[in-house]
Amino acid sequence: MHSGNSGIALFLASAYKLTGKPKYKDISLAALHQVRLAAKQDKKTKNLMSERMSLGAAIGLGSMIYALTRISQLIQDPELLEYAKLIANFITPARIEQDTKIDIMDGAAGALLGLLALYEATQEQEVLEKARYCGDHLLKMRKAAKGGELVWATANNRLLTGFSHGAAGIAYALFRLYQASGQQDYYNAAADGVAFETRLYNARVKNWPDLLRSTESEIAYGKTWCHGAPGIGLARLGGMPVFDNTQVRQDIQDALETTSGLFNNGLDTLCCGNAGRWDLLLKAGTSLQETHWIDQAREEAYRTIQQRTMKGYFQLPYGMGDRGEIFQVGFFHGLSGIGYQLLRAIDPDLPSVLLWE
Repeated sequence: MHSGNSGIALFLASAYKLTGKPKYKDISLAALHQVRLAAKQDKKTKNLMSERMSLGAAIGLGSMIYALTRISQLIQDPELLEYAKLIANFITPARIEQDTKIDIMDGAAGALLGLLALYEATQEQEVLEKARYCGDHLLKMRKAAKGGELVWATANNRLLTGFSHGAAGIAYALFRLYQASGQQDYYNAAADGVAFETRLYNARVKNWPDLLRSTESEIAYGKTWCHGAPGIGLARLGGMPVFDNTQVRQDIQDALETTSGLFNNGLDTLCCGNAGRWDLLLKAGTSLQETHWIDQAREEAYRTIQQRTMKGYFQLPYGMGDRGEIFQVGFFHGLSGIGYQLLRAIDPDLPSVLLWE
C-alpha cells in the first residue's frame, strides 16, 4: 500500500464511493489485478509475496489485507474479501516468530491491524487467532526502558516514540486487539507504551522527542504523522474507545495545538507531510465532536490545492530541484495518498487509513 497498486486502488475505490462514477471502480479493480494473481499462486510455486514481503500495514502483507478489505466495502465487491483471506494465510505463526521489525510499517503490529480489519468484516475466528499470534509476539519482544516500562526496540534497535516505528503505533494496535479479544495482557502492554511516551514528553515544545533522529548532543522533535505530535495525537484518538483518561485527553490537545501550527510546511504527502497532519484534525473533529477541527483541516486542504494550482505540482519527496519532477503516485509518498485525504476532507466519515480503520 505504501508505494504500490493497493494504495492507488484504495484511493480510486474511495473516489467511486463519493462520486458514483463507474470508471473509478473499474480502474481500482484493474489496479488490483497483480495483487489478486499473487494471492492465488499455488503454494508449491515460489511465492515472492509470501516468502519475501514483510508483515507490515504500510509495506507488507498487512497492507494488502487492509486495502482489499476496505475496497471490498467501498465498491461492494465481497469477492475481494476472499483474496484478503488468501493473503492472510501467508501470515503463519512461523512468519510471525521470525519478525524482528515488529512496528506498524513493516512488522507484526502492522499485520495485526490488517488482520483486525479483515476480522471485523468477516467475524472469522481463524483471522482473530492470527491477530492474537501477532499480539503475543509483540508481548514477547518488549525490552525494559530506563523508566522501567516494557516497550519495543524497532528501527536501528532503538526504543522509539511515534506512530510509524514507535510506541504510539504499536500501543494503538494492541488497544485495538484488546478491544477485539478482551485479553488484558494486550491492554497492559499498550498502556506501558503510552507511559513510556508520557515520560519523555517535553511540555516546553509540546511534543515528543524523535529518538530515531536525536543524537547525544541534540534532541529532534518530529512534525509529521510518522514521527512526532501529529501521529501520536492520532494514536491517542484511535485508542480512546478503550483507553481514555485525563492524560490521554491532554496528549490529544497538546498534539492538536502543536500540529495546528505546522501546515504548509514542506511536503504535501500523507506519511511525512501536510496530508497526514490533516488526519489528526479530521479524527479529532469526528471523535471529539469538535467540528472546528474539521473546518481547519478543510482550510488547510484548500490552501494546499491553491499552492498546487499556482506552482503546477504538489510538493513530493525525491523531487529534482524545486519542482518535484519525479512522478509519484504511491499512497504514502505520492499523489494517491494526497487524493485520498482530499476526499476525506470532503467526507470525514471515510475511514482514517493512517489508523487502519
